Amino acid sequence: MTLKVRDVLGVVSASLPLEKITLVGGGNGQGKSSLLQACAAVALRMPKLRGASRKADFAHVVRRGSADGGAATLSWETGMRRISWPSGDVHSTGDGDARHMGSPLGIGAVRFMELPPKERLSVLAERLDLAPTLDDIAAWLAPKDDRGKPLPEAEEDRQARLDLATALHSKVDISGWDACEKTAREYALKLKGRWEEVARPANWGPQKAATWVPEGLLPDEPYDLAEVAAEMDAAKAAYQAALRAGSASEAEIALAREAAAPLDDLLKAGEACQAAVLAAQETLTALEQRLKDLPRPTDALPLHTCPHCEAEIRVTINAAIDEIRLEKPPAEAAKKASPAENAKRRTAITAARDAIRGAQDALEQARRAAQENSAAVATAEEAKKRLARLQAMPKQDPEAVGRAQLAATQAETKHRLVSTMLRAREIYRDWCAQQPIINCLASTGVRMTVMERRMGAFNAELAALCQVGRFGPVTLTGEGELRYGESSWEQMAESERWRAELLLTLAFAKREGAQLVLVDRLDVLVPTQRPGVCELLIHIGIPALVAMSARNPEALPNLEAANYGRRAWIEGGVLRLL
Repeated sequence: MTLKVRDVLGVVSASLPLEKITLVGGGNGQGKSSLLQACAAVALRMPKLRGASRKADFAHVVRRGSADGGAATLSWETGMRRISWPSGDVHSTGDGDARHMGSPLGIGAVRFMELPPKERLSVLAERLDLAPTLDDIAAWLAPKDDRGKPLPEAEEDRQARLDLATALHSKVDISGWDACEKTAREYALKLKGRWEEVARPANWGPQKAATWVPEGLLPDEPYDLAEVAAEMDAAKAAYQAALRAGSASEAEIALAREAAAPLDDLLKAGEACQAAVLAAQETLTALEQRLKDLPRPTDALPLHTCPHCEAEIRVTINAAIDEIRLEKPPAEAAKKASPAENAKRRTAITAARDAIRGAQDALEQARRAAQENSAAVATAEEAKKRLARLQAMPKQDPEAVGRAQLAATQAETKHRLVSTMLRAREIYRDWCAQQPIINCLASTGVRMTVMERRMGAFNAELAALCQVGRFGPVTLTGEGELRYGESSWEQMAESERWRAELLLTLAFAKREGAQLVLVDRLDVLVPTQRPGVCELLIHIGIPALVAMSARNPEALPNLEAANYGRRAWIEGGVLRLL
């Protein structure tokens, strides 16, 4: 494989083979990093470099002073791939488009620990096949004691847990872990809002919600809603019985008397309404007869000539029985009226029809008024009967009625408070049931548990690579963090971080079958540690482009002597093979 770069970033021209290890040395700012970035761009088919994320910015990728643009080319026996700037176009020949060089993590273009924590976990889950299975989720949701040992479980509860695990596994397959966790947290937040609406004016708190009762109820009292409802119904029935046991109150009598008062006037008005209906009906009948008697325009009658006797005939069609009939026209059709007379007749017919419509509206209004009057009369008559019943009742005991009314009111209040308390407890139980789901879906939940259990094989691969490169032990934790020996990422020295990242890159490259590995800043290691890196790269068997800062070419490790590859020197953006 051969890499050629021209006028890209800090590189003026470079052409070098990529076999075994190709080590490029040079001073600071001479084009080493530009060379590696250009190689990564063409390997990954990604023309975006150094912040040039839009095509409008690609001109910044071209080396300042270049008039012909820049390009980076990877070629091999069966194909070629080139990216040109500032266009950003990718051109391939042979199998250049189909050949997969590797992923950004696999070739070393992106550092694992620079990714956000959640993205690191997602990368590991995908690359190491660490996604929890349905059985993992079901086991995680199983009840356990404080030491993590399984607790006995009823068959009904076990089946409900398996159903929940199946539902979660299906949702995760569709939407992903993070989206499902977000949905679960949003639902729990909604439950808090619902609880506060029910328990208003109380504010949500897990401990408060667990023991909350409305003011007026006893905290430790076991309330049964059915029993409280029966008490309320009994109190209401007793109040109604107390009302029926004595005469009505003065207020009830006054209301009945007031409702019955207009009865006489309504009866008189009813007679007037009936008379109005009869008059409107008579008027409508007279108008309809008048319309019937009006002469019709003669030009409105469709007449035809008989083909046999040449007499005028009228054709009528009865579509219902599929019949066409030829008839002798009426006598009036024979008497042709003048156009003026026909117009006069039409005007008279129109006026008669308008008068009929007005009479129909008047009749409808009269009938509606009569109906309303009849309803009012019925109401007033019922009020009159009620007044008579109330006045005939014995004298009522106001104190007994008041006591019964108070008891009914208190029973209704108790029923409302118990209903509120039980609804709040139901919401709290839903919230509690949601917490294991949230914890399961969280990045620190079942994913981390499964990851920690299944990381052994991958850490064994890292341990084998550490032995080849003579590194200290590098491990990957379930939280997606690299460790070097006992040191966390924050505690590592710069050279330890460099070795840990390199080791993880090579492990990824080996697993995914990358065709190329990029290694920058070999000079971070002291000279005695560099041969181990070279041996590790040779052991992996993937062509590697390595860059390091050096004062002169003689300071570079002698790869040729160990048959590890080739060295090159870059200065002022111009590369030459040593």
